[in-house]
Amino acid sequence: GSNYGPSYLIENTATYDRLFGGKHQMTLLIGQSAQQFDNFYLGGSRTGYATNTLQILDQGPINAQIGNYGGSSRSRLLSYFGRLNYEFAGKYLFQAIARFDGSSAFGRANSIGFFPGISAGWRLSEESFLKDVSSISNLKLRAGYGKVGNPQNAGTFAYTSLVNSSISNYGIVGTSYVLGGGSQNIASGSVPTRLPNPDIAWETNVQYNVGVDLGLFQNRVSASLDLYQRTSPNLLLYVPSSAISGTRDAVPTNAAASRNRGIDLSVTTNNYQGANNGFSWTTTLNVSAYRSLITDLGIGKPFNGQGIRGGGSLVRYDVGQPLGSFFGYVADGIIQSADELAALNAKSPTKFYQSSGTAPGDIKFKDVNGDGVVNDADRTFIGNPNPKFTYGLNNTFGFKGFDLNVFLQGSQGNDVYNLNRYYLEGGLAAATNAGTIALDRWTPTNTNTTIPRAVFNDPNQNNRVSSHYVEDGSYMRIKLLTLGYSLPASVLTAMHSQRIRVYVSAQNLLTVTKYTGFDPELGNQGNSFGVDRGIYPQARVFLAGVNLGF
Repeated sequence: GSNYGPSYLIENTATYDRLFGGKHQMTLLIGQSAQQFDNFYLGGSRTGYATNTLQILDQGPINAQIGNYGGSSRSRLLSYFGRLNYEFAGKYLFQAIARFDGSSAFGRANSIGFFPGISAGWRLSEESFLKDVSSISNLKLRAGYGKVGNPQNAGTFAYTSLVNSSISNYGIVGTSYVLGGGSQNIASGSVPTRLPNPDIAWETNVQYNVGVDLGLFQNRVSASLDLYQRTSPNLLLYVPSSAISGTRDAVPTNAAASRNRGIDLSVTTNNYQGANNGFSWTTTLNVSAYRSLITDLGIGKPFNGQGIRGGGSLVRYDVGQPLGSFFGYVADGIIQSADELAALNAKSPTKFYQSSGTAPGDIKFKDVNGDGVVNDADRTFIGNPNPKFTYGLNNTFGFKGFDLNVFLQGSQGNDVYNLNRYYLEGGLAAATNAGTIALDRWTPTNTNTTIPRAVFNDPNQNNRVSSHYVEDGSYMRIKLLTLGYSLPASVLTAMHSQRIRVYVSAQNLLTVTKYTGFDPELGNQGNSFGVDRGIYPQARVFLAGVNLGF
C-alpha cells in the first residue's frame, strides 16, 4: 500500500512602523494565510498463494482472498488578519487584532468566523510618582479581551452525513438489499450512519484577562500574575443520535456552553550572584490553576460522551459539572461472603441487589438512590480529570565553570480513569491475558484485596464504568537534570576555541506518584482527556555530549 499526505501553505504579511512626534509609536501589520492538507492512500492484499513469487493482482488460486482499499481526503484553512500596536511615551500601550478565519470543517453559511481582540497596558514604573522608588524596577498593569475560534473539534467536513458500506461496528444488521422480483437477488449496498448537521459553526472562546508584571531590586525578583475568565458559548461536542433515526454515529453539534476561570503565576528570583566565589543560583516557579464548568446545554438535557468497549459510557456532560467528568457506578468494596450477599438481596424489591450472577468476590456497587437495587439510576459523577493546579520549578546553579539545572514539573488533584486495569485485572471477559495485578485477585483465602474474583464472562459486570478504575493522577517529576562544565579561558586559548562545554543529562529521571499506570502524564489523547487507554510511557533518557564553539 501507499500513503501520500502533502500540505501546502502560503502566507503574506506587510508591516508599517513609524514614530510620530517623538512619543507616538505605531506598528501596523496586515496579512493573509492559506493552508491545504491532502491525504491519498491506496493498497491491496492477496492471500492463499503457495509461494512468495510476485503474482498478477487480479488473479490467484481458488481459495485466494482479494482485498482492495483506497481513498482521499482534503481540508483547508484560510485567514485574513490585521494587528495595530500603539505606544505613547513608553507608558501607555494599546493593541487591536482582527481575524477572519475560514475552515472547510463547516458548511458554506458558517465557514467564516470573525475573531477580534483588544488589550491595553500601563507602565506605572515610568510614572513620576514611582520612577524614583529604587526598589521597584518594573511595574506594569495589563488588561485584555478577545475571541478565538477553534475548528479542530469538528473534524473534516463534519457538517455532512456519513454513508458507509461496512457497518459491522455500528450494531446494524447487514448491508445487503433484496432486489428483483421472483429471483430475489441480493445486492450489497450502503447505509447512512451519521445524520448531517449543516448548522454547526466555529467553536468560539471569549476571554477576559487582567494581569500585572512586577520587577523588584534591579529585577533580582520578577513576577507575572494573570487572572482570566474564558467562556465558550458554543462548544462542539459529539451528541448521540436517537436509535429511531436509523443511524449510530454521534453528531457533531454546538451543544453546550462552558466557563473557565483561572490564574497563572510566574516568579523568577536571582537568589545569589557571588562576584568573589563565582557561585550563582536562579529559581523560576510557574503555577497554573483553573476551574471549568458547564454552564448551559443547548440540547436541553445531559448526555453521555465517550465510552469503553463492553463497559458503557464513561463521560457525561451536565450543567454544573466540569468538562470531561467521569460518570458511572460507585465501587463500595468487595462482597466477602454468601451471608453478606444474602443480606443485600433481602433488602431488594427485585430479589437481587445487583444480578443473579453476583457472588462473593465480586465488586459491591453503591445503591446511590437507596431503592435496594443497583441499576442505571445509581450512576453518578465519579471523577474529574481537571487538575487543581499544575506547576513547574526550575533551578539553575553555577560555580567556577560548573552549571547544574534541575527542572521539576507536576500536576495535583486530577483523576485518571485507568483502562490498563480494566484490561489487565483478568477474568472479566473471555480468554484474555492478564497483568500481575490479577495475582492479587479475590479468592476465599485472599480476601484483603480490591481486585475482584476471576470468573468467565463477568456475570456481575465488574468491568462496568465505575470508581473502581478511577485513580489519583497527581505526580511530581524530575523532568530534566543537567550537569555541565565549561573549560576555563586559559585552556580555550591553547585550543584556539571560544567555548567547550561537556555535559551529562537525564530526562524523566524520577516520578513520584500514587498512580499505578505506566505514566500519569497523559496529555490529551484526542477525546480521551484523563483516560489512560494504554499510553506509551515517556522514556527515561540519559545523554552525554560536548558543545563546541570556534
